[in-house]
Amino acid sequence: NPMSSTAALSEGRWAIEELGPSDIVGVHGLEEFDGRRFRWTEPVAMIRMAPRQTACELRLETGGIRGDPLASLIAVVIAGRALPRKYCTNDDKGTLTILLPAPFAAAAKDGVVLVCEPLSPAHEGIPDPRTLGLPIMSIAIVPLP
Repeated sequence: NPMSSTAALSEGRWAIEELGPSDIVGVHGLEEFDGRRFRWTEPVAMIRMAPRQTACELRLETGGIRGDPLASLIAVVIAGRALPRKYCTNDDKGTLTILLPAPFAAAAKDGVVLVCEPLSPAHEGIPDPRTLGLPIMSIAIVPLP
């Protein structure tokens, strides 16, 4: 569902509780881990970005709740094309950084789709029927020089 560019994220950083359904699609309700709020995504989720013509980084803070976010990330898809894996990195704090070169950043106006390996808490004996993707504590869009 295309949204107006005024309803999409531009440069800056947002805690997960500041984001609404027009910013990130496919998330569960707010939860807390070590005193910080987060939301689990579905195995497939979409982040809406405002149109831009220059490269940027999309940073997703996961807090390491699910371990290394790259280990569960299957693909980042923009305008029907998979972003080459070399553009996805992580740090030791569980922040997933997705580099969007200018052509991908321009195409991201229709959404950045995250495809993750499904996590099923029920398979671990936890009475939770959900199928989960990544835990998200915050999202940042950082311009590149």
